[in-house]
Amino acid sequence: MASHIEMEMNSCLTEMEKLQAKIMELQKEKELMEQQKQKRLEKQKEEKKTNEVEPNLGVMEKWLDTYYENEEQKKLAKVAMDNWRDMNRRRSDPYYANT
Repeated sequence: MASHIEMEMNSCLTEMEKLQAKIMELQKEKELMEQQKQKRLEKQKEEKKTNEVEPNLGVMEKWLDTYYENEEQKKLAKVAMDNWRDMNRRRSDPYYANT
């Protein structure tokens, strides 16, 4: 009777070892699947960043508007400065002395 119980215990222990090994394999597979899922998500994020152009176009449009506005201001300032110099050349007194 004792040997029968020992045999049952040994078979249960071997089954437990097999189950533990299977659990370890399943955990490794789960980790691999999670890593693959993370890689796919990162790849999708990168593709989304490169494919979504509209926000970038908005930034570029704002920058271009500001740039051209600055260029127009520079041109107007140059014209005003040239006019001021012309007025000073025509008169003997500086322009600001007469104003």
